This record gives sequence, structure tokens and C-alpha cells, in this order.
Amino acid sequence: MANGIDADVLLRRMGGYATRERRRVLELLARSPQPVTAKKLHTTMGQNACDLATIHRTLNHLQKEGMVRSISFDGTSRWFDLVDQGRHHHHMFCTSCNQIEDIPLCRIDDFMDYAASRKGFQISSHVLELFGLCRSCRKKETHRRERVL
Repeated sequence: MANGIDADVLLRRMGGYATRERRRVLELLARSPQPVTAKKLHTTMGQNACDLATIHRTLNHLQKEGMVRSISFDGTSRWFDLVDQGRHHHHMFCTSCNQIEDIPLCRIDDFMDYAASRKGFQISSHVLELFGLCRSCRKKETHRRERVL
């Protein structure tokens, strides 16, 4: 499997059954360079592989087991990302074309330490997603503005 992850081993370690759907979803998530929606997984698997409801149930189960995380960039859709132990990361989301880019590092520790010590809060996790325009959409926007002027 991509990323050096064996779906059967991972599922058994987490105490889950290694069903065909769970294995396939984990394999596709591991190969995906960015988070994907359930609908995208369904399309990639093929309409005849299983129904969309099964994919949603599978993703929800994998999320509950801590193997997958759910991210909502637009407030309506959910994207899913494989939780890759030791590779904590964040995302940039283009609000024009919906492109998602990984940010492969997290340097928020100093901020979290400061916030926790100031408020006496014990932080267990955090989420940071950045929104804006990707390079391609910025170029299109610049060209559009130049034509208007």
C-alpha cells in the first residue's frame, strides 16, 4: 500500500474487521495527495464496487477509530484524510477552485504553549486550515482585473 501502510495490519491493530470496503478506502486515501470527499472515493472505486452510503459508513467508522480525519473547508462538504502517525499537517484551501494543498509542517507549538499557560488549559489537539486563492486562481484574477481596466 502507498505510504508504507498495510490496510489489513492497520485495521487489525485498531481492532476493526478488514472488510473489502475498509481496505479499499484506506488504500485510496493513502494514495491520494490531498483529502477527498466520499463522492470522489465512490467515483474512484467505481459505481459497482459499493454504494455511496457504504462509503459514508466506512469513513465514519474509520474516523471513529482514529484512522481517518474529517475536514470541512466550505461548511457543507466533508473531505477525508488518512491519519498518518508522525506526519501531522494542515491544509490550504482555494476558495475559487477548491484545490487543497498540504502544509507538511506545523509550527504552532509556541502559540499553543503560550495560550495554554495563560489560560490554564490543557490542549489535546488543534486544527488549522488556511483559506484563499491558489497560484492559478490568483493569476486568473489578475488577468481578469487587467482586462477590466
